[in-house]
Amino acid sequence: MYFKGKENCKAETYYLDWTLPLITREGDLVSNAATDASSGERWPFADFMYDKPVGGNAVAFNAELCTRLNDDDLWLCSGTMKDFTWREGQITYEGIYEDDEGGLFTITGGTGAFECASGYISDTFDSTLGSSVCTVKLCGV
Repeated sequence: MYFKGKENCKAETYYLDWTLPLITREGDLVSNAATDASSGERWPFADFMYDKPVGGNAVAFNAELCTRLNDDDLWLCSGTMKDFTWREGQITYEGIYEDDEGGLFTITGGTGAFECASGYISDTFDSTLGSSVCTVKLCGV
């Protein structure tokens, strides 16, 4: 359970499947986003987050758009988690994702049950699981 107040925070781990296409600067779809991307290309994502990497329960709906910043594996990503842990409302976030290091995203706001949300989301791809491992540290709700 989450508690109100910035001093009370809780971190939990969730899982995402990142098997979605890349959109090139020319507007073409590339079926595997893990290919060599170039600056300006976009990577849209929309799917559920799960409490286990395989056979887990959905805990939120996540939608994100990342844009490649340069040819050195940097992406600028922003997104929204809807009805996180099935409480009504949304959490918005933004940050940098590096292909080799993963991402760290700042929670920038929220609505409904997450109106006073703050915290961060860390995201790393685990090739042994075939999914992203996301830690969500949520404060203020």
